Amino acid sequence: MTAARRAKPGQVMTVPARALRALRHVNDELARASEAIIRSARAPQARPRVQAPATDAARPRPAAEHADKAA
Repeated sequence: MTAARRAKPGQVMTVPARALRALRHVNDELARASEAIIRSARAPQARPRVQAPATDAARPRPAAEHADKAA
């Protein structure tokens, strides 16, 4: 059976450093997402559009005007 390889001095901190870097990255992403959600919640909401008053074409015409048009 062969002896286990000893880790080089620089490799010992590699795994914890990678884990720490990954955690920092995740934390940054969560902070950005939280800020974006808060920003969108504070944004002014779109107001419902007010309908324009009815035009002549949309309004029903009196019966006297119908008779004039038909003649």
